[in-house]
Amino acid sequence: MSALPPEIWLQIFRYACVDNGSTGCALSRVSQRFRELAWEARFQSVCVDMDGMFAFLNAVLNAPPRSVQIRYLDVDVDYIRGRDRVHVVWTNRALFDRTSLTFDHMLRMNAATLRSLRITHRGCCRKEVLAGLTLPGLTELCLCGDFPLCPPARLPTFPSLRHLRFEEFGDYPIDLFSRITMQAPGLTHLYMKPLRPSRRLYAELEQVLNPDRYPDKEPSLQFPPTLRNVFVETAIDEKTPMQDVFKAMADRLRAVSSETTQVVLEEKEKEKPFDC
Repeated sequence: MSALPPEIWLQIFRYACVDNGSTGCALSRVSQRFRELAWEARFQSVCVDMDGMFAFLNAVLNAPPRSVQIRYLDVDVDYIRGRDRVHVVWTNRALFDRTSLTFDHMLRMNAATLRSLRITHRGCCRKEVLAGLTLPGLTELCLCGDFPLCPPARLPTFPSLRHLRFEEFGDYPIDLFSRITMQAPGLTHLYMKPLRPSRRLYAELEQVLNPDRYPDKEPSLQFPPTLRNVFVETAIDEKTPMQDVFKAMADRLRAVSSETTQVVLEEKEKEKPFDC
């Protein structure tokens, strides 16, 4: 151990600490020297739930300046973990606001270093379509849960974002595609996994990816010119109501895919094309 300079150890720890934070915690328990060497890399990958956000933020605020630089952040905001949790959240606006403010503060503190961000909302839709502030170095963003009912007018930008993933969503804003174009102008991969088959989603994707056939489509139906692949999980099975209609629309979307090589339709439970 003493044969390697601290800079080499730090690089090793940075490559190792890319999970949910358990590796960094394990390194800090090896020895006092390892704890000191791994301090900067220990918090580069963090996974927290709603209860852990408050404790984690307090620990970060008490840490030495610039010693915490989160690069990979996974936040699970679960409002439906038992009936008591639902009652507390929906009847205590102060707790709801505290959760939102804590998460916003975590993003502001690490806006310059974040590279990958995953946000999961259960039981309540999130406040933003993407994220609430500009994250200049973010390359991967995964959003799980419903879209906001009334999306805010502000449009923070994500100039480095290349992979964008939406999971477990129902309806979506009418200007979703144009927002993506304005907020992530360099996007290359888009993955969409709706809760159920969506005729609207299939039809709008067909229009935006086949402009020659639909010259009079809505101006909001557009994608960044850098987009190379759109992955869609169809989620159509024998139990799906009106499955023949959905399968016909999916076949039309596959036809667009074969012409543009932009759309990839995936059946349920298949392997994901990329991980956030």
